[in-house]
Amino acid sequence: KDASDPFDLCELVQELSRKQKEILWNRLKNLLSKVLIDNPIEEWEKVKDDSMETEKNPAQQQTTAVIQGVATIITASISTLDENIDIKALLECAVILNGILSALPDSEKSLSGAIQCLLQCWWKKGLEGKEPLGKTAFLKFLKKNQRKKIIVRADIICLCHLQPVLQCFDYDSEESNEIKNLLLHCFMSPGYIKREEVIEYSCIQDFMHLAVHLPRKSPLHAKVREILHYFHKQNKCRQGVEEVLYRLYQPIIWRALKARNSEIRSNAALLFSDAFPILDPRFNRKDLEKEIQRQFDELFALLDDPQPLIRSTGILAVSKITYKYWEMIPAVVLAQLLKTLIEDLAFDTSSADVRCAVFKCLPIILENILSHSLLEQLLPILKNNLHDNSEKVRVAFVDMLLKIKATKAAKFWKICPVQHLLTRLENDSRPVSRRLVNLLISSFLPISQPEVWCERCVTLIQMNASAARTFYQYAHEYAGPTNIAKLMLAIWNCLNDCVQQQLKESESGDDHCEKENMIVTNNLLLIDDILSIAGLFEIIVILWRSIQKPLDSNKEAKDHMVQKFASVLPTYLRIFKDDRCVSPLIILASFIPPTAIPTFSCGVISKLKKMENGVIEKKYSTLLDCLCRWGKLGHILELIYDWITSESRNRETNKTQRRVQIQETDEPKPELALDFLEYLLTHSMNRNCLLSLSREKLNGLLSVLECGKFVSEEQNYLSALEKMGTWIENSILPHFLLEEEEGYLKPSSEISQRTYLAVCKDLIAVGLGDFEFQASLLNLASRIVYRRKASVLTSVLLSILKEIVKASLASDIVNTDCITELLNKVEEMFQKILESMAVKLRSQEEEGIQLIHSAQEDLGKFVQVVQSCMLIFPAVYQGVISSLLAAVVVEINCSLKKKVADSRELIKPKKFLDLPPLSSVLMAIVNKSANGLSSFLNELLEYIESEECEGIISLTTSVYIIALIKGKQKPSCINTTAAILQEKITTYSEITKKDMERLLCEAALGIVNEMLGPRSQKQENGTEDRCFKNVITNYTFRNRRNSLFNGLFWLLFHDFVETSSFSCSLENKISYCKLLLFRKKDNGMQFSEKEILLVTISDLMVSTVKYFDLKRLTLASSILRKSELDSFDDLKVGLEIILIQAFEKDEGEKEKKEKEDEGRGGVRKRSEKGGE
Repeated sequence: KDASDPFDLCELVQELSRKQKEILWNRLKNLLSKVLIDNPIEEWEKVKDDSMETEKNPAQQQTTAVIQGVATIITASISTLDENIDIKALLECAVILNGILSALPDSEKSLSGAIQCLLQCWWKKGLEGKEPLGKTAFLKFLKKNQRKKIIVRADIICLCHLQPVLQCFDYDSEESNEIKNLLLHCFMSPGYIKREEVIEYSCIQDFMHLAVHLPRKSPLHAKVREILHYFHKQNKCRQGVEEVLYRLYQPIIWRALKARNSEIRSNAALLFSDAFPILDPRFNRKDLEKEIQRQFDELFALLDDPQPLIRSTGILAVSKITYKYWEMIPAVVLAQLLKTLIEDLAFDTSSADVRCAVFKCLPIILENILSHSLLEQLLPILKNNLHDNSEKVRVAFVDMLLKIKATKAAKFWKICPVQHLLTRLENDSRPVSRRLVNLLISSFLPISQPEVWCERCVTLIQMNASAARTFYQYAHEYAGPTNIAKLMLAIWNCLNDCVQQQLKESESGDDHCEKENMIVTNNLLLIDDILSIAGLFEIIVILWRSIQKPLDSNKEAKDHMVQKFASVLPTYLRIFKDDRCVSPLIILASFIPPTAIPTFSCGVISKLKKMENGVIEKKYSTLLDCLCRWGKLGHILELIYDWITSESRNRETNKTQRRVQIQETDEPKPELALDFLEYLLTHSMNRNCLLSLSREKLNGLLSVLECGKFVSEEQNYLSALEKMGTWIENSILPHFLLEEEEGYLKPSSEISQRTYLAVCKDLIAVGLGDFEFQASLLNLASRIVYRRKASVLTSVLLSILKEIVKASLASDIVNTDCITELLNKVEEMFQKILESMAVKLRSQEEEGIQLIHSAQEDLGKFVQVVQSCMLIFPAVYQGVISSLLAAVVVEINCSLKKKVADSRELIKPKKFLDLPPLSSVLMAIVNKSANGLSSFLNELLEYIESEECEGIISLTTSVYIIALIKGKQKPSCINTTAAILQEKITTYSEITKKDMERLLCEAALGIVNEMLGPRSQKQENGTEDRCFKNVITNYTFRNRRNSLFNGLFWLLFHDFVETSSFSCSLENKISYCKLLLFRKKDNGMQFSEKEILLVTISDLMVSTVKYFDLKRLTLASSILRKSELDSFDDLKVGLEIILIQAFEKDEGEKEKKEKEDEGRGGVRKRSEKGGE
C-alpha cells in the first residue's frame, strides 16, 4: 500500500485467507496464554503496592500492550467471520479475555475498554458462547455508569443494544443479586430516565406497538395501556409531550386502524380514543383543521366497520371523545355522531354486543351536563330496546335509565313509559328486575313520604299485580328492613279500616248506605275489589319473607308484628272466602305461632280430613306448609297412617268376614294420603322437616307404606312393565336407533324412551323391581349403550345403574351369585357409557361437552354409591375404578399426542379444569372421596408398573395425574409412585432419539423432580433408592429371572461404596428381597443357585457393612472366588472394592469397631454359620 493511506486493521484481516486466519488466531491464543502465565493479572496490584511507584512496571506495560493488541485483532476479526470458518481458537481467546476483565485494576481503563468492545461485538454478532460474554459486558457498563455523576449518550446507547442480555440471567439464583441491585440503581437514577436518546423509539414507541399488537386477553395489554394513558394525560400539561406523541404515533396508529386483523383495529381504536386528538403543535390553522377532520373521519369509519368488535370499540371511542370535547366539536359533527349511535347502532340486529355497547357508553356522555338537552330529544326513540331479546342489552338499558335518573338529565318515564317498565318487571330475570326495582323504588316507595306508601302499593297492584309482587320481592334491598316493616303495618291499617267499615255497615243494616259502605273513608280501597285485596295479602307475605331474618333477630319487633296480624287474621279468613285471598292468608298464618291464632290452628287438620280424593294440589299445599312451619308434621303423618292402615284393614276384613257393619263417617282416603306424602317429599322445606324426624318414626312410615302396597284388579304392574320393555326393545328401539343413525331424532321417541327408563328406575328405587326385572332392564339398556347412539339418555342410564347397585347392597339374599352377575353387567355397561361419552366428545366436541356436564351429577352419584361396594363386592368396585382410570388416561394421551403432532406448547395442568373435558369431570368426582382417591392411586400405580405404560406419552399422562392429586394423599404413596415414574422416564430418555419425545421427557422429569425434592430430603423421609424400586418393579411385574439378584448388588454397591456410609434401611431392603424369594418358593417355583447364594452373601454383607468385620468380608470374598458361576464377576468386583475400602479405614476406627464386635459374638457366629 501507499504510505499515505491510513492503516485499516479490519481490511487487512478481511484480505487474509481462511487458513491464514485460523493460524493467526491459534498463535494469538498461544501468545495470550504465555503472556498471562508469565505475568499473571493477580500480581499486577502487588507489584504496584510493593514498588509504591506511580509509573507502571515495564513488564506489566508490555503485557498490557500485548493483551490489548490481541483484543483489538479479535474485535477486527469478528466482522469478517462466516459460517465455514472454525472459530474455536477465537472463542478461547474471547473466553480468556472475558475471564480477566473482572480482575483488571481500575487503572487499566484502556485495556478494559478494548475487552468490553470485543465482548459487545461478539454479542451483536450472535456467535457461539455469546451469553456469558454479553452478561459480562452488560455488568461492566452498568458498574461504570454507576460510578459516574453524568451518564453520557454513548453508554446509554450501548446498554440499549445489550438489553436482550437481561433475558439470560436467572433472577431466582443468588448469583443474580448483583445484577438486580444494579438494575434497581438504574431505576432510581434520573440519569437514565431523563436521557432523550433511544427512550422515545426504543421505549415509548415499543409500548405503542405492543398496545396495538398484543392480544386483548394478554395480562400485559392492560398494563401497557395504563402506561400510555399517563403520557396521554400529560399531553396538554407538559411542553413537548404532544409533539412526541404525534411523531411516534404516525407510523403505528393510522396503519393499525386500517389493518386486516380485527383485534389490531380494535386495539388501535382504544388507543386512538385515549390519545385523541393526536396533533402536532406546530400545525398552522389550515393543517390543524385538515388533521382534525381526518380524525373525525376515522371515528365514523370505526362506527361503520363490518366487525362488531370494532363497532363496539368505536362506540366507546365516540363516547369518550364527545364527553371530553363537547364544547370544541362542531354541532353538526356532534349531531351526526349521536344519531349514528342512537338511531343506527342501538338497533344493530347483527350483534347484541354492539347494542349493549351503545347503552353502556351513553352514560359516559351523560356525565357532561351540556349533552342533556340534545340527548333528551334523541333518547325516547329507544323505549322499545327495553324489550330486547338479549338480557345483557336489557341490563345495560336499565343501567342507562338509572344514570339518567341520577344525573337528572331527563324524566326516565318519558324515555321509557312506566307500563313498559312494569311489563319487564313482571317477566324478566333477576338482574333486570333488581335494577328496575332500584329505578322505581323512589316512585312507589318514597322513603320521605310514608303516608303515600299504601296508596301507591294499591295503585301498583291495580296497574300490574305480577309486577307488584316482583317489586316488593326486591324492595328490601333498597328500602331497608325497618321501612319494609312500616309498609306492612301501613297495609295492615288500610285493610283493617276497610274491614271495620264493612262490619259497622253490616251491623247497622242501613240499606240506604249499601253502596257507600263499600268504600273506605279515604276512597282508597273497595271491599269487593278482590284482586286488590288479594294482592295486598300477597304483598304482606312477600314482605314478611324478605325481612324474616332481621325480624327473628329483633324479638320486640317480631312480637309486635305477630300481635298485629294475629288479631285480625281470623276476621280476614271469615270475610274473604275467595281462594285468591285464602292462600296468602294461610301462608301468613304459618309465620305466626299457632298459639296466637288458636281458632285457625285447631281446624287445619279437620280441613285436610274433609278434602276428597283427587283434589288439586293448590287446595292442600298451603295447609301442609303451614303445619310443617309450625312443627306439627306429626299430625300429618298420623292422618296418613290412619288412612293407609284403615284401607289395608278394610281389605283384610272384607276377605275374612262377611257381616253387617256400621259405616264410619270418617272414610279413609289412601290415595289422598299418598298425595300428601308425595307433596311433602317433593318440596325441600317439607322434605327437610320429614327427614329430620327420628329413625323410629321414619321406619314406622316405611312400615305403613309396606301395608299400602297392593295390586288392584289383580293386575301385576311389574309384569306389565316387563312386557312393555320387551315391546319397546323389539318395536320401538330399532326405529329409535335408526333415527339417531340418520342424524335426527324425533322428540316423541326421546321422550318415550326417557319416560319408560325413568319409571323403571323409580320402580327399582322403591324396591318393586326384582333381580329378573333388573336383568331385563339392563339388557334393554345395553342395546342402547352398545350402539353408542343414545347419548341423550346417558343421565337416566347412569341413574338406573346407581339404583341397581343400591338395590343389590340392600338385598338380604344369601346366595350372591345372581347379584355378582348383575353387578358385573353394571360394570361393563358403565365402561361402555364412558366410551360412548368419549366418542361423542371426539366426533362432536361442543355437544360432547354439554353431554358430560349434563351427566356430571348422575355420574358422581353412581361413583359414590359404588364406593359402598368396596368391602362387599370388591371386584365390581375395582372394575369401576379401572374404567375411570382408563377413560382419564386415554383422553389425556390423545390430547398430548395432538399437541405433540401440532408442535404446540405443553403446559403442566395446575388444576383439574386444565385437563380435557371428560378427564376433568372424572378426576373431580374421584377427588371428592379420600377412599376413592386412594383406590384410584393404587390402580394408577399398577398401570405405571405394567407393560402397558411404556411410551413417554403414557408416562407424562401419569405424571400429570400424580401432580394434580399430590397433597391429597400420604406423601409416601405419592413419592413411591413419583420415584418409579422418575426411573422409567430417565430410562426412556436415554433410549429415545426424537426431539419432541426428549422435550416431553425433560418436562415430565422436571415435574417429578419438583415433587420428590432434594435427595437428602427423600432419604430422611425413608424413600427407597431408585435402583431398589426398579428391582422390585422388574421382579414383581416383569418376572425376569435374574433381575432381583443384579438389582440387589447395585443397591448394596450404591449404598456403601458411593456414599461411604451405611443406609439405615439397607437391612430392611435386603429382608424384603428375601421375602420375595420366599414368595417365589410358595408359588411352586424353585430357587436358582445364584438366588440361594445371594441370600447368604447378602447377610454377610449386611454384617460387614454394619460392623466392619474384616473376617466376614474375607469369607464372603473367598466364597465368591470358589464359586463356579461366571456371572458373578460384577458382584466379585463390588465385594473386592468394599474389602479395600474397609482396610483403608482409620486404625482407631477399626479398634473401636472390634471392641463392639466382641460384645456381639452371637451375631458373628450366626454369620459364620451362614457363610459355611
